[in-house]
Amino acid sequence: SALNTHTHTHTNNQTTMASRAFVLGLALMLAVAGVASADKKIYFDNIYVDVKGKSGKIELGTVSGSKTKLKVEFDSLIERAADGTAVGTSGSNKHTYNNFASLDFTFSPVEFIYYQGLAATRFNFSGTILDDATMRVSVYLFNESGTLELGPDNIEEINIGRGQLKFNVEIENWPWCTAGGTGNNLCQKSGTDQVGTMLDLAIDVKSKSKPSKSAKAAAKAACKKAKKAGAPGECKKPKVYNLGDDSEIDLSTYVLSDNAWVEMAENYPMFETKGSKNEFVFRFAKADSIWYDPAMTLFASSDGGEDSAGARGVPSLLVAAAVLLVSVLGALWTSFQ
Repeated sequence: SALNTHTHTHTNNQTTMASRAFVLGLALMLAVAGVASADKKIYFDNIYVDVKGKSGKIELGTVSGSKTKLKVEFDSLIERAADGTAVGTSGSNKHTYNNFASLDFTFSPVEFIYYQGLAATRFNFSGTILDDATMRVSVYLFNESGTLELGPDNIEEINIGRGQLKFNVEIENWPWCTAGGTGNNLCQKSGTDQVGTMLDLAIDVKSKSKPSKSAKAAAKAACKKAKKAGAPGECKKPKVYNLGDDSEIDLSTYVLSDNAWVEMAENYPMFETKGSKNEFVFRFAKADSIWYDPAMTLFASSDGGEDSAGARGVPSLLVAAAVLLVSVLGALWTSFQ
């Protein structure tokens, strides 16, 4: 993974009988609390993230107060030729995937990690597409505020708030349509081989308001990096869209493609409306390994801390305890394998 250099995982290696009993006790408590094995749900303060094991739908919301919700649904993957035409659309070897609703994902244990020095809670989920390709999504819920840097020479800077969600999307081993290809690499139309050069990933974002370019984007344009004495190089900000209820989605314009940073095609990421769907489309150049990194924020006017997230009283303490229990359970259980 592209994040291995930034991630330090903390696990407990105790393997005594007492620890084993403790793990089983925690498992029972979580079962009673309604933690489903098919899905994954984590909490921080008054904010939760819920991911469905079938479809990979991501929901970010608040436990109490206004109960704001944002939902992300993976809608389609479409391979395209250099002129933008979809390829692999006919015959048995289709290279358009829009069946996420029936895709089964498997989950990793929940971990406490550090992402570029910022404390966060993380888990991954992954599924297999078109027999050979793997789509892996890493979900992060940040425990503290700070700044992340992406792109070549860390050119792009993203502000992270306490309680903010990020989800990285990795696509590996996509079976690209090639001239003279065989098996999953053979795509033809009217007997002519088709060649794919890019892949479009579309996600549908459900929010209180139709996404719109954020008026705050200009105010956020100044990079902290530029304020540091002697800081070298250029600095950019991601595209920012307002989702209503003072919530936002930050979309980087950079993609890690075969371990090299490349800028997305002009005008991408792109927002478009298709019927009832509010879709963001990300265009990736042909590669064996693709890694992309958007972010979503509830209550974007502040840092996502206690005042903004409504983290008050007993419910906040309970959900904080829940994520601790899940993390301890995952770490201890792994040590027994």
